[in-house]
Amino acid sequence: MQGQRSSPKSDTSCAVMTLNIKTTNFQF
Repeated sequence: MQGQRSSPKSDTSCAVMTLNIKTTNFQF
């Protein structure tokens, strides 16, 4: 996830991934 700050889509994907991880943690 490093070196992709120039692309907004990568930023969104990173945020979505983090959100998914948090959601998974809550389900456990």
